Amino acid sequence: MHCIGIDIGGTIDADEAVRASEDRFRKLVDLVPYGITRTDLNGYTLMANPAYERMMKYQPGESIGSRVWDLLVEDEMPPQEDFYASLLRDTPSPMPNITKCRTRDGELISVLFHWMYERNSEGEVVGFLSVVTDVTRQLESETKLREAKEFA
Repeated sequence: MHCIGIDIGGTIDADEAVRASEDRFRKLVDLVPYGITRTDLNGYTLMANPAYERMMKYQPGESIGSRVWDLLVEDEMPPQEDFYASLLRDTPSPMPNITKCRTRDGELISVLFHWMYERNSEGEVVGFLSVVTDVTRQLESETKLREAKEFA
C-alpha cells in the first residue's frame, strides 16, 4: 500500500481570503450612497446596489433583469440608444453622461452616469459598470442661480 499526501492548506487559505475579499467588496458596494450597476451588452441589469434601487424606486432585487431603457424618458431614448450603440461600436474612452429618467413611480429625475467597460480576460467588452447619481436638485439649483444672475 502506497499513500500520497498533498497539503491543501494553502488552497483553503486562498479560498477563505477570496471569500472574505468578496464579502468586504459587497458590503462596500451596499454601503455607498451612490447607485452602482452592472449591465450586459443588451442593457439588462445584472447587479444593482441598494442605493440605485432606492433612487429608481425599485423594491430590493427588483431591478435585476430590467433594461436600462425601461426608465428613460421617451425623448431621451433615441439619443441614449445611439450613445449605447456607439460605445459598443467605437469603444470611446468613458465619459460622464447626464440623462433624464423616470423612476418606477413616474418621478422625473436627472441622473449622472459615470461608467466604464467591463471586459473579460481576453479584453473583450462584455458589459458596463456604472455609478449613478441623482443630480436633479443640483441642476435645479444651478438653473435658479443662473436665472437670478440674469435678472440682477
